[in-house]
Amino acid sequence: MPAVNQGDAPTKDHAPSGPEDLLSDAERAFIYRWFAALFAREPSVEMLSAYRSDEGRALLNELGRWDTLAPVVVQIRRQTAPSEDLATRAMDLAGAFSRLFLGVAGRRSAPPYESAYVSDTGRLFQEPSARAAEFLQDLDLKVPDGFPEPPDHLAVQLSIMAELADRSEATDESISRQQWFLDQSLMSWVGDFRDDCVKADRSGFYAAAAESLAAFLHEDARHLG
Repeated sequence: MPAVNQGDAPTKDHAPSGPEDLLSDAERAFIYRWFAALFAREPSVEMLSAYRSDEGRALLNELGRWDTLAPVVVQIRRQTAPSEDLATRAMDLAGAFSRLFLGVAGRRSAPPYESAYVSDTGRLFQEPSARAAEFLQDLDLKVPDGFPEPPDHLAVQLSIMAELADRSEATDESISRQQWFLDQSLMSWVGDFRDDCVKADRSGFYAAAAESLAAFLHEDARHLG
């Protein structure tokens, strides 16, 4: 089973509609997968066009009601406004994605890998990657062949949390497992990742996405607790 949504067009299936502090597990999973798609690859013209559709606007209206998600929703609305040329916006965001996440900007980047932040040397493919690989195996998931990234990539970790939420049961063991992965594999480094995005992202899009993600992780940790 593939582990990463690599940028499918947004839909309202399982989109949250209630108060932020009363999310169902399906709604939590939806948001995790939504963030995973934002960080998996640069937005295509098709994805931006989907946000401009009636269904895409309705989804943004739902998500934009929440303080934690408001920064990135505002950015998506700006990028897909009727006055914007979507091909140009997609090209600009592709450039921002490359500078930040593919190392094009050198030190002024924000590597989307846990290993880059928590290992003493900043080397990739360290213990965090092995830990995420174990979770993928336990969940019968795999990184898609078309996504050539290690298991500790942000999009993979968010997809693991989505799957854990989808399979959640009202048991202490299920909740503890989600709490452990969220604490150990996301909250341990996403704050620093957010700070790097804010410093280096000239587009503002990924800085807002990282800010919203960090805020959502904090709220979800509180929800699970």
